[in-house]
Amino acid sequence: MFRIEECLSLITRNSSKIFYNVLSSRLKEKDVGLSEWMVLYYLSLNGGITQTELANNLSVTAPSLGRQLSTMEDDGLITRSIHDDDLRIRKLYLTKKGSKLGKECNDIVIQFKNDISKGITQKELEQMRITLDKMVDNVITE
Repeated sequence: MFRIEECLSLITRNSSKIFYNVLSSRLKEKDVGLSEWMVLYYLSLNGGITQTELANNLSVTAPSLGRQLSTMEDDGLITRSIHDDDLRIRKLYLTKKGSKLGKECNDIVIQFKNDISKGITQKELEQMRITLDKMVDNVITE
């Protein structure tokens, strides 16, 4: 018999929603949204990538990312530089202000990760990741 309280897709959806809301609330202290933090994070790892490369990392479309990047540029968090070999390509970089804000946000995210992982072993977390990956693969390959 189907029992909705045992439905893993609903459990993960509800958990994800709670995690998203709590993390968003914590990042709001820095006046940063979750998607904005993700841009700061990826650019801190890969400064000099294009908007298309960043969009692929974030699993969004390049045009939808464009508006957010413009706002972040206006706020002095990122810069866009024209590629030396192709004037159509713009490379994205963090400014000092963006780098500082990104580090502050990373501290918040690390604390959040520690909070939600309390009482859970690394082995349990790894098993959860493996299990969720397998479940996603099962759905994708159907």
